[in-house]
Amino acid sequence: MTNDTRSPTPDDLQLAAFIEELLGVGGMIARLLDHMDAFQAAGLSDPDGPPAHVILEGLFTDILRPVVRNRRRSDVKAAVGLLSDATEALCEEILVVPVEEMERMRDEG
Repeated sequence: MTNDTRSPTPDDLQLAAFIEELLGVGGMIARLLDHMDAFQAAGLSDPDGPPAHVILEGLFTDILRPVVRNRRRSDVKAAVGLLSDATEALCEEILVVPVEEMERMRDEG
């Protein structure tokens, strides 16, 4: 194992900051969805209510509208493009194998 003693470049630092924010947002969304699932499983939500992603879209729209309004359109457009490209790259490179498939492969092997 070698030690990489080089200092991080500005690009490395920028990428690390982007990944940290992306993981933070993903974690927050996962916690919200888990909470909403638990709420529904406990029988505390309206069975005829909209699905969780619709509720989150409305909630996020209300909360983020002023955030977006306070940014230049070009900044928002760049952020949307970056998130879109990042999502596409992650989806192309990460394969999620269902647990059942892994169990089946283990049992056959």
